[in-house]
Amino acid sequence: MVRKTENISLKGYNSFGVDTSADLLVEWDSVESLVEWLHSEGKESLKGRWNILGGGCNTLFTGPYRGVLIHSISKGISVNRVVTI
Repeated sequence: MVRKTENISLKGYNSFGVDTSADLLVEWDSVESLVEWLHSEGKESLKGRWNILGGGCNTLFTGPYRGVLIHSISKGISVNRVVTI
């Protein structure tokens, strides 16, 4: 599953609790769903500014993020294969 949210508050996504926003937050729960999104609309979405957001403990937002944040909501990570897009 891929969940896309526009103009989302990032307060719950960073340990500093800064209440700012992102243009688009893309959350994915499996490698397959992320790859599917990348092959469909993801390539177009990532032509501009984008970044990967982990747990948010080393991220400080000082203002709105103008771009796409990609965030994993999977419950674990394992490397099964390398995917080329």
